[in-house]
Amino acid sequence: MALINRIHFAIYQYYFRYGLFPPQSELKLLQGQPGAPIELQDQWHRDLFYATSVDRTRYVIASSGRNGTFERDPSAFMYDIPLAEHLIDADSDDLILANGCYRQVSEPSGMTCGSFDQTFAAIRNTKEALSWYWKIHRLYPSKLDVAELQDLICTRSNLPYALSATDGWHRPLTYLVSDDKRTYVLASAGEDGKFSAPPTLFLKAQMPKIPPDESENEDIIVKNGRKVIWPKDFPF
Repeated sequence: MALINRIHFAIYQYYFRYGLFPPQSELKLLQGQPGAPIELQDQWHRDLFYATSVDRTRYVIASSGRNGTFERDPSAFMYDIPLAEHLIDADSDDLILANGCYRQVSEPSGMTCGSFDQTFAAIRNTKEALSWYWKIHRLYPSKLDVAELQDLICTRSNLPYALSATDGWHRPLTYLVSDDKRTYVLASAGEDGKFSAPPTLFLKAQMPKIPPDESENEDIIVKNGRKVIWPKDFPF
């Protein structure tokens, strides 16, 4: 686990420099702390599994443990909605870290998936599904039908996307669409459950002047797939 933590740190240093996660070909070039090359084999001397999404905005790194066999394709964890706590399976040797959260471990870890992680994953997966809907219909849906969108994105992308209609605090995501169905807003009010400005304002051409990534409120807002308000240091 300590080895994967070190690789995780190096991967994020790369991300904050280039805005994307490193491809497989560059993983061996990353530097650990305090500047030494990182190891890419687990304690059983097998290569760690590493993969990114095609657009390099998601990643997973994993070890298949002592038995050398994964119980589930690790790549699938990139498209899940993380649980509030990672899956602790004492009978499994798999150790899986996806998008900054441990997803499956054999013993407790401090790197759990919190409410913000769940919210970001829910919004990101949903906005990508809405993008597919737009490509087909040239309009956005009048309401957020998670089952329909999940079927669409999984079929079209051939990837195991999971969608959720709620944020990490178990409140419904706010989905608004313009009368002509060409503009949508997808939002969560964050931990406090209160929007700093009515989400309907963001449907307008002239949006409220709230600096993206720098607002002190906890709102998370996407308009037509673009981040309007989003935590500055969160890479997704």
